[in-house]
Amino acid sequence: PVHGGILKSKMRYTAGAGIKIQSEALKQQFEKVNNKNENLHDISKAFFSSRYAIGNCYIHIKTNKERNFFSLFLKDYTQARLGICEAKNYVIFHPDFKNTRNIEPVQVPIFPLFKETKDGYLESCYVVNDLVEGYLPYGLPDWLSGIDSAETNRAVNMWNKNSSKNGISSDYIFTGQF
Repeated sequence: PVHGGILKSKMRYTAGAGIKIQSEALKQQFEKVNNKNENLHDISKAFFSSRYAIGNCYIHIKTNKERNFFSLFLKDYTQARLGICEAKNYVIFHPDFKNTRNIEPVQVPIFPLFKETKDGYLESCYVVNDLVEGYLPYGLPDWLSGIDSAETNRAVNMWNKNSSKNGISSDYIFTGQF
């Protein structure tokens, strides 16, 4: 709960209390960025929440062929995978990757590439991730190594406490030489 509270506070500090837009043209676009009645501030809160929680964000972009409007949707990172091989420039979305038999995964090209959907719109996905050496291409949040270290230190500390309470001791004295 403490870690979750820290992440929520960090998200609130970054996203702020709202977005003030002076331009009327931009104001119209950003007061409603999709058909879920979300505004740019809603998307930014979800973005930073996802970014700080896991390090990966997927912003689904929809527009028309003329590109005179766009809609933004923050996709759940647990339902997204980066494609490989022939799907290399795509994000693959599926509501349940453990069970792909009933629902076909959806491939969306990674921005700046777009593809036409069945309903005639264009779509793309802007990908933001923390790239950590050895964990490509998904990335890991920068706090993960600290969590691992804290868990290891706690386990060692608990073992030491239990050992001293139970009287467990070594059968030999290590002198530093073999």
